[in-house]
Amino acid sequence: MGKTFAQVNFPIESREQFLEQYQSVLTTGQFLKKEFNLATIQGNRNYEYVLNPIKGSDRHPNAVVCIARDITEYKQIAIALQESEKKYRNLFELANDLIMIIDANTLQLLDVNFNAARRLGYTRRELLQLTISDIETPMPATEYQVLQQKLKHIGHISYEHSLRCKEGTEIPVEVSTQIIEYEGQLVFQYFARDIEKYRKTEVALKQLNKELEIKLQEQTIQLQESEEHF
Repeated sequence: MGKTFAQVNFPIESREQFLEQYQSVLTTGQFLKKEFNLATIQGNRNYEYVLNPIKGSDRHPNAVVCIARDITEYKQIAIALQESEKKYRNLFELANDLIMIIDANTLQLLDVNFNAARRLGYTRRELLQLTISDIETPMPATEYQVLQQKLKHIGHISYEHSLRCKEGTEIPVEVSTQIIEYEGQLVFQYFARDIEKYRKTEVALKQLNKELEIKLQEQTIQLQESEEHF
């Protein structure tokens, strides 16, 4: 308090801007909110200040009051959040799984990753016009209700189902859904892992096992017949 701009290391260019803003508030009678950076013994600090006009008896501004606050920590938190969101976004987009963010009330798709759009044959814009019900194959009502109740009570569920592509083909998937907060609201975070190759491999293995059993039975019969001849 009681120090000049120079004494608090207020940058020259900022002083000039401040004086211009001061004159503007006096002239227009409108408040201004601005930010500036100041070098201090603790390092660079960010400040937000508001210039408010003080009106005299003639109802015209005759002075200006300045209220400032240190917003350095707020800025640091904002930057950290942006970096965190960017990192999350990269993971979201590069994931092999199909990931969708779903409105918990309307089941509208709020966001989808690149792989979801690519695998289902839609553009991202097209997918965001749909609900999850538009791309999931029909499920028995009782099974659906059980899953919804489980999701509501424990916050997450896993199950196998199928998704319908734009051209009508179906993809078997392993679904994992949990309730999270997204942009201030509760949503379903929906992960779908494509298990089509796994299913094909499973079918092939079953067929192979069946063929091996048949061959084993045939060999057993041949062995028995051979023993009977002796």
